Amino acid sequence: TRNADARVFLYGRTIFVETPLGKRAEFKLHDVSGRKVISKTIVGKCTFSTQSFAAGIYIAEVAFSDGTIFRKRIAIIR
Repeated sequence: TRNADARVFLYGRTIFVETPLGKRAEFKLHDVSGRKVISKTIVGKCTFSTQSFAAGIYIAEVAFSDGTIFRKRIAIIR
């Protein structure tokens, strides 16, 4: 798996996801136990609320159709 260019960051209670040049990708968010919390096809910029999520560490994944994948850990603190 090669690393892809994508931006994923948490600000307040919102996750921001950006793909380069409006590329289409699959965004997934898993908790540390592996349970899928979010799964959505995105293009360009997208936001997701973490309001209903428990505090903890989550793994964000942005997978592109060419097989490249970007992963990042996100810490949700209450």
